[in-house]
Parts: sequence; structure tokens; C-alpha cells
Amino acid sequence: MASALEHFDSHFTPYLRCIQSRTRSMEKAARQYLHGLLQSSQRNMECMAETVADSCYQPLHHMC
Repeated sequence: MASALEHFDSHFTPYLRCIQSRTRSMEKAARQYLHGLLQSSQRNMECMAETVADSCYQPLHHMC
């Protein structure tokens, strides 16, 4: 998992246009959600929100 996090930006950047609209970007929430999936031992929103710095349950929940 450590190597996935090291190379995260190079894999994530090409998909930024897929999560943006004319009025807003979901980049921050998408980053936090994917980091949570990679770092959390349990794949539920509460554990992911606790694991990822500066994240909270609500935005993560809206990403799924």
C-alpha cells in the first residue's frame, strides 16, 4: 500500500476531468475517499474518516 500512496498523484491526475463540473470540483473528496480505501483496515466511512487527515464522514459518504 505504501507504494500505491507514493504514486497516487500520477495515477489520480488523469481522472480529474471526470470528477469536475462547470461549477465545482470533487477533487478533495475523491482524494480523501481513495486514500481512505488504501489506508483504512476496514472499508467503512467512519473508519476511513478517522484514518484520513482533515476528512469527515459526510463528504466521504457522498463519494460512494
